[in-house]
Amino acid sequence: MVWEVQLTAPEGAEEACSDILTAAGSQGSVMEWLPEDNAPVRVKGFFPDDIHHEQVKLHLLLLFAASSLAIPFETIHWRHIPDQDWTESWKKEIRPFPVGHRFLIRPSWWPPEDSD
Repeated sequence: MVWEVQLTAPEGAEEACSDILTAAGSQGSVMEWLPEDNAPVRVKGFFPDDIHHEQVKLHLLLLFAASSLAIPFETIHWRHIPDQDWTESWKKEIRPFPVGHRFLIRPSWWPPEDSD
């Protein structure tokens, strides 16, 4: 299992938030741009299961305070993610999509669709 930490980044501070998560011990981060206009960006960091949870929370609080980023600590959400085959699990989010009326982009792992 891993710990996922999710926060909403202030506009233009996505990279800084990712850097702070890395400084606190994150083994990687992801930025999610939401489809709505002017939507905030979610930044997620991933920590090993064996971390000292409270120490990392405190470390994050101190790092964000020192950076002067306006991120309320109560908006930082933690959740445990069960182990999975990460090399395969990302594929379920990628689906075929049409381009125009006669062209379909299809990932190689999806079965072919009937078409003319």
